[in-house]
Amino acid sequence: MNITGCLKQIKQMQNELRRKIRLRDENFNMIIPKELNIEEYKKKCSEENIKIVDFYDITGEINELLNKIIDLREKILKTNINTIIEYNGTRVSSAKLKLQIDNIRSELSHIESINEEYSYKKKLRKVDDEEKKINQVSDLELENIVKELEKKKISMENKLETSNANTELLD
Repeated sequence: MNITGCLKQIKQMQNELRRKIRLRDENFNMIIPKELNIEEYKKKCSEENIKIVDFYDITGEINELLNKIIDLREKILKTNINTIIEYNGTRVSSAKLKLQIDNIRSELSHIESINEEYSYKKKLRKVDDEEKKINQVSDLELENIVKELEKKKISMENKLETSNANTELLD
């Protein structure tokens, strides 16, 4: 299986995991007859073929699914560390390229928060007559920085996606 297929499989497992966790949460509390304890109620349901979601059973399924996801993610990590690709004339591991992409995403998020914070503070803080408030970078310059980061991120993501599609998982 290639990395792309493995990532899709992990996504499916994560969706299943969310459903199982929600099922466990929704069935944690039970309404049972006052004269029965929980074990007696479970036994009665079993005898009458009434399906109940047992906390320990569903927790076991959740843990099993988590372990499968961990195993697949570990295989991806091993493969990414050992897969060398060329990006912009430099040989780099897929793992490092992924980390660089994550850093760009983080930087884009921070720049967005600067803009939001500036807009919010602009409304709250008033400067007196002896000072003035200016941005260190114009809105246009900031927009150009964002565009360049997004362009670089997309280029790196495309390179990584191509590599993922053509790289078989290591055991």
